[in-house]
Amino acid sequence: MEKIVIQSGKKVYQIVDERDKELGVIEIDPADIGIVKRAEDTKKRIMAQIDIMHGIDPKAKDFGDKIAQVDVAIKTAMNDMFNYDISSVVFGKTHALSTHNGVTFVERFLDAVTPVIEQIFDSESVAITNRAAKYTKQYHNNNRRKKRYHK
Repeated sequence: MEKIVIQSGKKVYQIVDERDKELGVIEIDPADIGIVKRAEDTKKRIMAQIDIMHGIDPKAKDFGDKIAQVDVAIKTAMNDMFNYDISSVVFGKTHALSTHNGVTFVERFLDAVTPVIEQIFDSESVAITNRAAKYTKQYHNNNRRKKRYHK
């Protein structure tokens, strides 16, 4: 069977911890402009889950189950944002709301990945503008013939 290869343009990033231990590799698609809206929605979904967590009584019999549901909901939101199972790579078996100095794991990840996404889209925007300019240059040519007036 023959193949047709389409360049996806996806950028690959190694995720490491503070000791440079690899947690995994993720892909970000710079052509996926929908990620911006999904990121906004994901942040809202995560904040809603954090609010739910604050309302759970730690002494309740079903505390563990409810916390597990919050974890699944957050990881599902992350997967929806990136359009693939990124949470298995980033979180592994760690709970998304595990904290370090009061900051949740999911917040630390989003704080780390957001500037990368912004930089990718800035670069892609420049590339699109440059490519469009190449094809529209003839319509914006400043070297048009100047009218000559007879004296």
